Amino acid sequence: MSDAPAPVDDAQEPTNEHQAAEAAIESVKALHCEWKRYETDPSPGYCAHCEKDGDLIPWPCPTMIALGQAERAAGGSSG
Repeated sequence: MSDAPAPVDDAQEPTNEHQAAEAAIESVKALHCEWKRYETDPSPGYCAHCEKDGDLIPWPCPTMIALGQAERAAGGSSG
């Protein structure tokens, strides 16, 4: 009899921990969505949550960039 762990089935259902992590990521994305000062604003937009020294941060903000990089590294899609 072997003491080796059972093989992991990649097709298994996501765990509660996985689902909680996904929900947290979606909450962060909702906070850091693109915002424009007015509907016809030609600028690329700003992060609805971030600011630095009172100035708006262009969108995508560092948080969204980091999430996108993490998703690409994990094999997901960003955005």
